[in-house]
Amino acid sequence: LQAYYAAGGSVAQDGVAIHTYFGKDPTNAMPIISATRALMNQYGLGSEPLWVTEGNWGTSGLTDAQKAAFVAQEYVTLWSQNIPRFYWYTWDISDQFGGLTNASSGASTGEAINAAGITYGILQSWLVGSASPPTSPCSQATDLTWSCGLTLANVTPGEIMWNANATTTKIVSGAFSTYETAASGISSSVIGNSVTVGNMPMLLMTTQVTTLPSVAMTAPTASSTVSGTIS
Repeated sequence: LQAYYAAGGSVAQDGVAIHTYFGKDPTNAMPIISATRALMNQYGLGSEPLWVTEGNWGTSGLTDAQKAAFVAQEYVTLWSQNIPRFYWYTWDISDQFGGLTNASSGASTGEAINAAGITYGILQSWLVGSASPPTSPCSQATDLTWSCGLTLANVTPGEIMWNANATTTKIVSGAFSTYETAASGISSSVIGNSVTVGNMPMLLMTTQVTTLPSVAMTAPTASSTVSGTIS
């Protein structure tokens, strides 16, 4: 991209698109996004959109639970980086390479949604209509736990947490009374201001978020991670 810009290509574009195939850890995309935006700013393109037009877990050999956690981490990571559009690849191919159903390649939609697809639907209720702080909402603690603050669609505070390296107990704000994981969306009470954090992201909240009753997987169209349908 830098060579393209140096050759004069920056005058003939309306935005930039990247893919996010960076192994088993979706947060590896953060420095790539920062470097891409720095390059765009260098050539006077800072106001143009940066989209992620393709991404998934690839052929990383993940378990079903790890794939579901990857979906959650990927979407929250890109949301935290103010990526306005992210296109998951792909909906209906096989669960080896990003599939959110148990379908085979080329099959019609409507097959059984797998664990990653269930997580996708839960994320919709977390992120659509939410708002993040003006600066990056996510930070990583010394024990490698990620924490991402947000204001939920019901205008209450929330915090998304995960640790891809270990299962650990974290002390949380007394303002949070319940939590749910991106695996099930089932609400549980926070006991003693502490929660057990692992690879699957969890959402801490003051009131229970209403998870949408179904996963709308029949319209893989343009979307927004903040104010529209995630796709």
